[in-house]
Amino acid sequence: NRSGPSGNTYHSSGVVNTALNVTDDKKVKEISAANSSVLDVGGIYGNLEPPSPIRIAEFPEYIISNIDKVEHEFGLLEGVQQKHPWTVAEEEYNRKKNRFRNMYPYDHCRVVLPKLPGDHHSDYYNASFILNERDVRAYIASQAPNKASVDDFWRLIWEQNVQTIVMLANLYEDTKERCLQYWPKEENEMQSFGYINVTWTKTQHFADYVIRTLSVERGGTIREVKQLHFKEWPDKDVPDSAMCLVEFARHCKLIHFKKKTPLLIHCSAGIGRTGTFIGLLSMMDVLQSKEYIDIFAFVNKMRENRVNMIQTKKQYRYLHTCLYEFHLTRDCQISAQILSRFKIHDNKAAILREFELLSEVEMSKTNDSLKTRGTTDSLARGNSTDSLETGGSMKTEHAPRDRFGNMVPTGRRKVFMLSSSPVTLITTSMLPSSSYEKKDAFITTQSPLPNTIEDFWRMIYDHKCHTVVMLNQLDKSDKDSVTAVWFI
Repeated sequence: NRSGPSGNTYHSSGVVNTALNVTDDKKVKEISAANSSVLDVGGIYGNLEPPSPIRIAEFPEYIISNIDKVEHEFGLLEGVQQKHPWTVAEEEYNRKKNRFRNMYPYDHCRVVLPKLPGDHHSDYYNASFILNERDVRAYIASQAPNKASVDDFWRLIWEQNVQTIVMLANLYEDTKERCLQYWPKEENEMQSFGYINVTWTKTQHFADYVIRTLSVERGGTIREVKQLHFKEWPDKDVPDSAMCLVEFARHCKLIHFKKKTPLLIHCSAGIGRTGTFIGLLSMMDVLQSKEYIDIFAFVNKMRENRVNMIQTKKQYRYLHTCLYEFHLTRDCQISAQILSRFKIHDNKAAILREFELLSEVEMSKTNDSLKTRGTTDSLARGNSTDSLETGGSMKTEHAPRDRFGNMVPTGRRKVFMLSSSPVTLITTSMLPSSSYEKKDAFITTQSPLPNTIEDFWRMIYDHKCHTVVMLNQLDKSDKDSVTAVWFI
C-alpha cells in the first residue's frame, strides 16, 4: 500500500499473466499462490483464497459444479476500490468531463490526447488502455461522452485510429441520459464535432444490436469507423441470455479481425458492462488457444488499469456463463459459402453432436439438481425465478391452460395480454422468439385448447399478428385436441 498525493491509499497488486500455457499442476499451484499473495482483502472474504487456473478441457464441468462459488470469488475483488492515483481526472478543469464521481482513469494508463494550441487542459478524456490476455494494449475502456467531452471523444478516436466502437448502453436508461448521441441524428447526415466531421452512412439491424457505419473526416482525410451498438443490456445488470452477447462478441471479432488499432468499448461509466465485455473477448481467445484459463486473475489485472472493472456479482457470474456457452458452441458455426457445399449424409455425427449440445444447455435450465447452478438464463442472472417453470404456483395456477406441464416458458419471456381484461394476463404457453435481424419476431405457442382459444385470439389482436402458421392436423376424435382457430 502507498499513500497518494491527496491522502488516499492505493492498493497495488501485481498480477500473474493469464495467458497460461503451462503443463504441470505444480506450476498452476505456484501461479495460484502468487495471485493470493498480491490480493489485499479483508472482512468476510479475508479467509478465502483466489481460485486456481482451470484446465480448459475441464472448464464446462467446473462451471456447472462451481457456479455458485463465483459470487464468493467476486467478493475477493470487491475488497479493493481505487488502486492508483488519478490526479489528472480530479483537476478542476476536467471534472465537468466526468459523468460519475470516483470513476476516473488512473494516471499511468489513461489515454492522453495531444494538447490543443493554447489549452493546457485539453489532453484529458475519461478513458483507459486495457491489456488483453497477451498484455497488449488491445482495448480502450471509455466513459460515454457528455456535452463537455464529446469533441474530445472524437479526437481520441482519431488520434488512436480507432476503427471499431462497441457501445453497450442506450442513450437513455430509466429516463436518465446515459450517453450523449455522438453520431448524426439521421442516416446520411453529417455532424461536426470540433474539427472532425462525422457522416452516418449505413445501418444494419440485428435482433439485439445494430451496426452503424460512420465516415469520419478531418482535414481532407477520411476514415471508416464501425459502431456496434448492443441494445439489450440494463445498467448494473445483465442481458436475458448469455448467447445473445456471445453472438455479438463473435460478430465484433469478425469485424475487428486483423485490425492493429485498439478496440474502443464504452457503456455509460466504462466500468461494469465494459469490463464484462472486455473479459469475454479476451477469455474467448484464451479458450481457443491456451491450456488453462484464469478468469479471476484477468479481472484482477483489468482493475489495475481501470477502477472496478466488472461492477457487480451478477455481471461476474454472467461472464462465466457466456464463456461456458461459447466453449460449448465454438465449433458450431460455418460460413454461408461452406453451407452451400455441406453434405448432410457425410456430417450426421457432427449434426447429432450439435443437437446434443443444445440438450446439455437445456438440461441445465430444467434439471432440478442444477436449479441454483444451471447455465444460461437462470445461471447468468443468478435468479432461479428466470428458469423454466416446471413447478410452483405458476404451474398450478395455469395447469388447466397448458397442454404439457414440462413445456412452459421462462418467467421473463411470457407473452403479456391486456385487451378485454381489467388486469394483465400472463399466459404461460406463449413465448416470443427472435429472428436473426428482429427482436421478438415470432410468437411460438401451443395449439389452443377449448378453454384458451379466446386468449389465443386476444394474443393475436394485442400483438398485431398478421400471419398464423399451423403445423399440425385437427384430430376430431380427441375433444382436447387441436381446436379450430378460425372460429369460436
